[in-house]
Amino acid sequence: MTYHPDTLAVHAGQAPDPATNARAVPIYATTSYVFNDTQHAADLFGLRVFGNIYTRIMNPTSDVFEKRIAELEGGIAALAVASGQAAETLTVLNLARAGDNLVSSQTLYGGTYNLFEYTLPKWGITTRFVDIHNLDQVRAAIDAGTRLLYVETIGNPRLDVPDFEALATIAHEAGIPLVVDNTFGAATLSRPIEHGADIVVHSATKWIGGHGTAIGGVVIDAGKFDWASEKAKARFPEFSAPDPSYHGLVYTEAFGPAAFIIKMRVQLLRDLGPALSPFNSFLFLQGLETLPLRIQRHSSNALAVAQPGDYRTYEIAGESIFVTRNAEGDLRGFFNVCSHRGTKFLDDGAGSVKKVFRCPYHAWTYNLDGQLVGTPNVEQDEFFDRTSYPLHAVHLDTYAGFLFVSLSATEPIPLREFLTAGTESLTDYDRFGMADLRLGHRIVYEVEANWKILVENYNECLHCPSVHPELVQVVPLFRFGEVWDEEIRDDGLQMAEGATSFNPTGKSTLPRLPGILDEDANRYYGMYQFPNLAVDMHPDAVQYYILVPRSPSHTTVISDYLFLPETIAERDVSKEPVVEFWDLISWQDWAVCERAQIGVSSKAYTTGVYPRKDRFLYWFNEEYRGWMGRDHLGG
Repeated sequence: MTYHPDTLAVHAGQAPDPATNARAVPIYATTSYVFNDTQHAADLFGLRVFGNIYTRIMNPTSDVFEKRIAELEGGIAALAVASGQAAETLTVLNLARAGDNLVSSQTLYGGTYNLFEYTLPKWGITTRFVDIHNLDQVRAAIDAGTRLLYVETIGNPRLDVPDFEALATIAHEAGIPLVVDNTFGAATLSRPIEHGADIVVHSATKWIGGHGTAIGGVVIDAGKFDWASEKAKARFPEFSAPDPSYHGLVYTEAFGPAAFIIKMRVQLLRDLGPALSPFNSFLFLQGLETLPLRIQRHSSNALAVAQPGDYRTYEIAGESIFVTRNAEGDLRGFFNVCSHRGTKFLDDGAGSVKKVFRCPYHAWTYNLDGQLVGTPNVEQDEFFDRTSYPLHAVHLDTYAGFLFVSLSATEPIPLREFLTAGTESLTDYDRFGMADLRLGHRIVYEVEANWKILVENYNECLHCPSVHPELVQVVPLFRFGEVWDEEIRDDGLQMAEGATSFNPTGKSTLPRLPGILDEDANRYYGMYQFPNLAVDMHPDAVQYYILVPRSPSHTTVISDYLFLPETIAERDVSKEPVVEFWDLISWQDWAVCERAQIGVSSKAYTTGVYPRKDRFLYWFNEEYRGWMGRDHLGG
């Protein structure tokens, strides 16, 4: 049975005390333990059986804390230690020795940086600091002596977020584990193991404890790294070689997937001794019980605070723009160029400024409304008026949680008028409450085809019987090449009889979206909003594509999945059947679109006919020709 994180935070890892049946976890304030007999003692010290030997190595109170945090992070086991610094240090020493190195993000907590830069080299272990977002730089830094790749969930002090899955791929190709400091993720907001991390460390002092009353750390083992592989044997021989301190025991043979965490416990914790007090383990257990609630409040507070100066860059139609919030919290958009010399203003990505944006070339500054407010070394006089040189604005508006951008030099038509001008309109689906849903999962596809081919593919179903054999079982009308059922409002389609979710079984455990009609519970709605948005609405989730043209024969497709916020909080939505089914459909579509791209590039290609079932394609091409200033084909 899978439990909600809130339940795990209160109950995971604990059975009632066998002697007293106490409900709360007792504090076992003991240094040592009684052995049943000499054979029992020999088996414990020889690691032939699990049990308590000495509190420097294990303690029943700490054992509950370790099991609970391992469950929350999705690992197989954990080790609690005296501090977050101890957790990091033991992790490195469990993997590396004199002459080895590690590759680390250059944005780190100061204590971690000092450990890596100054202390570990005294033991012969060096660190190569890299820009963790430059994947080529990361690959180049790894060599035969590298023993781990280290990152933080949110880098300190830049607050940058690494791509765990890309980094895990690089690490695993090199035969090394990805280690993530998930202190900021708090085992609830982020679970790096689900994205490829092999080892997770925490300073439990921060969010896990939550009350500033205890110092501690913890290491979680995902149990997924193959320490017995030939690559691992070459880089990490101590896991597969006999340990003389345990009479020749081999960790990979004795403990399999748990070789890493047990070796750390019975070697390094035994010999270096940074044990966690059972009193502190008890305090951390108290912290864990309120952790989900505190994290929800932290998150809601962060979202409730006005965020002037937050910005994000976008590439639209070959132009770089950025969107920010002014002091009143209103959205503002600008071309990403300085008004002075046209310098690119901001680096790609997201960030935040306090009050002004500063050009990296001549240091001209602009306020959050794009007005020029500072011109170092240039004084205002009768030939120069700062009000005449604002940033070049772009037009922004929002609807249903989507941000719409116009690069028009003149005032565009009102957004709602634009949305309702086509054959379909996003405004018809307000009952799905998309503005109240949250992004639960994103898949990005790189498709070697023109974006218009993808639009045409989405807006016709003549290909469905041959390309999508699974889809036509879910939406029976697709078997006949029809795009929608004209008998159903809002261009809806009935799913298979009894289906309440868009997947081959027709079933899911997702809650129904609260605003939909009873008739929507067995229907699928797909709509295209000119020019590059396609939205698919289901009884329990919403999926949409945003098409980003990169070249005449290359399109980036962003596929986002929206769910209720409480659904995202309680489960890993990336494994939901609706996500897996749409991913299958997408790959099938991209394959035929890439074939079509090859075909339309031929000099023998001519535009085919538009039968009745292709009426959406005809409308799209006529709309596109109109927006491009070309004559309509007619009809």
